[in-house]
Amino acid sequence: MDKTKMVLNKILTTFIIALFAGLVIVVFWQVIARYILKNSSAFSEELAKILFVWVSLLTAALLFGEKGHMNIAVVVNKMPLKVGLAVQIFAGLINMAFIVFVLVFGGYLAVKLGWSQTNASIPFFTTGLIYAVLPISGLFSMFYEFCNIYIDLESIISSK
Repeated sequence: MDKTKMVLNKILTTFIIALFAGLVIVVFWQVIARYILKNSSAFSEELAKILFVWVSLLTAALLFGEKGHMNIAVVVNKMPLKVGLAVQIFAGLINMAFIVFVLVFGGYLAVKLGWSQTNASIPFFTTGLIYAVLPISGLFSMFYEFCNIYIDLESIISSK
């Protein structure tokens, strides 16, 4: 599982870096177009929004893999080891339920509903394609949360 996670981390990180580089280029072009050429581009503004959302959601998924998501470790650290790990597992299961129902299932429905809708500023991007990041980030987050739960379960078993 560690090798799979490492490969997935590299793929996701590389993709996020590429998206972020694209975002920087698009925003740079938008600034040049607006202030030097005096001709604002609706295309670059919309593309920048889309890239920002994709970068944000995929980076949030990557943070699940590093256990870098927001949590209140002070409470768990005050508990005995097994109890703290059990609380982390319970929180992980709640996260997993949210991920499955909101990101994966809800994202799938959003993609399905928006697949045939075209974007006014970028006609070759359908709304469904834009929303595709929801189930994609959900699947990554689900995998990472599963890994976190598995590691916590191993820690409970090995601490006997």
